[in-house]
Amino acid sequence: MQYTGSFYPKVSKQGIELTFAVNHLSHFYLVNLLKEFVRDKEESRIIITSSDVHDPKSSGGNIGRKAGLNNLVDFRKKITGKFLNFNADESYKNSKLCNILFAKELERKLKISSSKISVITWAPGLVIPNDDSGFFRYSKSFNLFGYWIFSKVSKNILGISESIENAGKILSEIILDSNLNNIGYIHLSNKLISFKKHKLVESKVSDEANSPDLASKLWILSEEICGSFGFVTFNI
Repeated sequence: MQYTGSFYPKVSKQGIELTFAVNHLSHFYLVNLLKEFVRDKEESRIIITSSDVHDPKSSGGNIGRKAGLNNLVDFRKKITGKFLNFNADESYKNSKLCNILFAKELERKLKISSSKISVITWAPGLVIPNDDSGFFRYSKSFNLFGYWIFSKVSKNILGISESIENAGKILSEIILDSNLNNIGYIHLSNKLISFKKHKLVESKVSDEANSPDLASKLWILSEEICGSFGFVTFNI
């Protein structure tokens, strides 16, 4: 489940800004809902697709509005209510930051119960299909120039994008790699190493993504929002 955003804020039927609702809150809810069905075995893992743009120091994260949750000060107002000062770029990057904070807090909670389940976040890179679907399928309607630059030039001229076929292959490898058994938490990034060539490597996350206090606050906020709609009780 991934939503890349739109120029104007869109909301879920519960009134939550859609980027946050789809990219973070749905993952949070689904993992909590399915946790009891995940076997506590060394080969078990929970994998969450994030992005390196969560990091303002990364090559994609330092372009445009940067990710930043400001210790969740007034954050609830940014994802509900009137969505003042909404910015699609910032919202997407923040949702990817939330992915990692959620994963790290999830791993911390699993560790308390001595669980063997690994928690993995990974960044597939800029994945662009051969047709007009995919990452930029909505943005071209209000930013045709940007669509051509990022969707066409980045793929065919700069060679920095990844194919959907190879991204899927990498995900299957993450699922099956025995080296990722019972490792706690890890962030993997599909790094560009040369023209149209990538390599999956362990990567550091941003300073903000490494904050245990912020991760705990986000978990509590996510529980409160889900609970306000009568969703399940969380037992992790």
